[in-house]
Amino acid sequence: MTRAWPGLAFGVLALWLVVGCAAPTASGDPRVLALDSEGLRVGVPAGWDAIRSSDVGFGLGRVLFYASNQPLETDCLQAGDEPRCTLPVGALADGGMLLLWATSGCAGVACELPSDDRMLISGREAARAVDTGTCEGIGATEEDVYAVTVTPQRVDWIVVCAREPTADERAAVATILDTVDWLTP
Repeated sequence: MTRAWPGLAFGVLALWLVVGCAAPTASGDPRVLALDSEGLRVGVPAGWDAIRSSDVGFGLGRVLFYASNQPLETDCLQAGDEPRCTLPVGALADGGMLLLWATSGCAGVACELPSDDRMLISGREAARAVDTGTCEGIGATEEDVYAVTVTPQRVDWIVVCAREPTADERAAVATILDTVDWLTP
């Protein structure tokens, strides 16, 4: 009987190690959307969906990803020779949130943040920006836009669309913004 104890202890230790290395569950631990080539990793709250963009470009920038508390569809469909790109949510339900994260290269004055309220987003200098109108077509009642200095030649733009959001949904977005893991110094 005493010889079984070391084997049992080893088995319990092995099980503890395997469980400790398992992927986060829906118990509230966020999944991580790794965008290492873009220099960031983002925690996605339980119950939220996240997809990388189909590389939707605009000017000198492009959309990196979307996150939402609603199911997401692809943002671009091939229509003949040209892709047809839209937001990956057709309409927000009450309490619905959609976060769009874009990046843009810049130089000089174009890299300056808007002069609105300054803040930090996961330790990076950021500012509120004027609404873009991006959220109008999906029934949003609110739009928040943030510009974040990532490097001296890169500004990321975060657009948050919401339809009558709850306090919990606002907290989920705040958690996303507060826990970005920037991979660039």
